[in-house]
Amino acid sequence: MLEAFLRQHAALPSDRHFEYVLQSLNGPALQQCGYQLKKLSDLLFVSPRTLERYFADSLDISPKKCLNILRFRQAIEQYTQHGYKADWEELGYHDFSHFRKEWRRLSDTATR
Repeated sequence: MLEAFLRQHAALPSDRHFEYVLQSLNGPALQQCGYQLKKLSDLLFVSPRTLERYFADSLDISPKKCLNILRFRQAIEQYTQHGYKADWEELGYHDFSHFRKEWRRLSDTATR
């Protein structure tokens, strides 16, 4: 479903670029990299700058911003299931307070 949405809304100069974006968003690489751009680009065998260009070409959003959004979405799911006892380090946060600060920052941005 995510792939269909992205294909519909993305101006794609190259399917090859888009395939890297899809791999970074859909595959297990996202969890393995801990939502970090450098680690994700290493897993996909491209440089961080190349991955940034691929995201810009395909989605007009930076991979770092996209990774932050996906990490936050995953953290929300874990928070609703496990409360503050979720494994925050696995989700890329230092602890629960780090997650709360991100929550405040994103909710302040959304209300502006």
